[in-house]
Amino acid sequence: MKIIKYTKLKNNKYKVLLDNSEELTLYDDVILNNDLLINKEIKNINNILKENSYYDAYFLGLKMLEKKLRTKKELRDYLIKKYDKDIVDKAMEKIVESGYLNDELYVKSYIHDQIILTNNGYYKILRDLKNKDINEELIINYLNEIESSIWLDKINKIVSKKINNNSKYSASYLKEKLLYDLSNLGYKKEDIYSVISNYEIKDNNDILQKTYNSLYFKLSKKYSGKELNLQLLNKLMAKGFNYSEVKNILK
Repeated sequence: MKIIKYTKLKNNKYKVLLDNSEELTLYDDVILNNDLLINKEIKNINNILKENSYYDAYFLGLKMLEKKLRTKKELRDYLIKKYDKDIVDKAMEKIVESGYLNDELYVKSYIHDQIILTNNGYYKILRDLKNKDINEELIINYLNEIESSIWLDKINKIVSKKINNNSKYSASYLKEKLLYDLSNLGYKKEDIYSVISNYEIKDNNDILQKTYNSLYFKLSKKYSGKELNLQLLNKLMAKGFNYSEVKNILK
């Protein structure tokens, strides 16, 4: 197929008009690599299109990295939805060789953002980064650079807020919930216990009264007398309230 005309477009591309009236959009690198400016003849259009797809994948990868730092896995997963595996492999290889993909930089940036913008702790950040196919040793090295006081301060803010906002949990249940929630957020057990031990968490009479009223409203429809009191005692004890305080409110 003979090339009749070239029309320059944006982003290093040309519109190429063929003698069969077909139009192709090719990168200038594809044109130069195949001597199309001189020969003005396409002998194997499939090879030309495949090479052009490679440049498409490559430049799209760079565009995605300009918008946001990404891991190799994230970028590859994105490109593989649009291009064949061999094209993506070749494009990824060039992107890595060019230094545009840097897992170290990604890890440092990710950890910084997680500490500043989220409540996530050490192990959750580690787990999330490992799920992105980043080397575990690399992640741990950077996580271990974070001063312990930063993790403790984050835990302290969470604990303080949950205690101040508590409106329905007994002291013992609140402690259990704090341990559970902070563990799920990925904080180290020793750090959690260290912070919580600094707080004197006591039962709030208003919360006990509120819980009692709610249970009484429900249970009194079914029970009465001693049976009602027994049901209320069991329910309130199950929620972690102090026995003597429960007995007092039942009177």
